[in-house]
This record gives sequence, structure tokens and C-alpha cells, in this order.
Amino acid sequence: MPSDTFYNLKDDKKNRIISSLRKTFASKTIFEASVKEIVTDLNISRGSFYQYFDDIEDAYFMILDMETVDIHHLFLYILRNNDFALIESLEIYAKE
Repeated sequence: MPSDTFYNLKDDKKNRIISSLRKTFASKTIFEASVKEIVTDLNISRGSFYQYFDDIEDAYFMILDMETVDIHHLFLYILRNNDFALIESLEIYAKE
């Protein structure tokens, strides 16, 4: 889990970090990504990164958790808008 320092950042900085992490992990596996690449993209020091996260795995699992929540919310939204018709909703969700 990210540190309290991360959660206490101003929203714009927190969102920049999240955006950079999403971009990184969308194009690379956890084993290919590096802290150096992330801090270079964000123009922050390695020390700052480690104030927010224990390690790259910590950052990865935060993004994974966020993406999973987003996916579930999207599906529930589609399901509700289709009167809980499961098959229909799954077909719509697959196209999203």
C-alpha cells in the first residue's frame, strides 16, 4: 500500500503519479518496469518515489487494485442499466 505521504499529496501530483504508473504498467510487466523509468518520467527523485511506495511492486499493486475497482464499477453500471440482464450486460461489457 502507498504511504500516507502519497495519500497526502495534492490531487494534481497524485494524479500525475497514477497516470505515469498506469502508462508504465500498461506497456511493461512488473519485471520489465523500473523505478528509474518512473522517476524520470515524473521528474522526481528516487527518494521521493520511496517516500510514496516501498518498492515497484507496491506501486504496481496499487495500480492493479485501482484498475480492478474501475472494471467492477463499469460492469455494475452496465448491469444496472440493462435491468440486470447478465448475458446482455456481458456482451456490452466485452465491447467496452
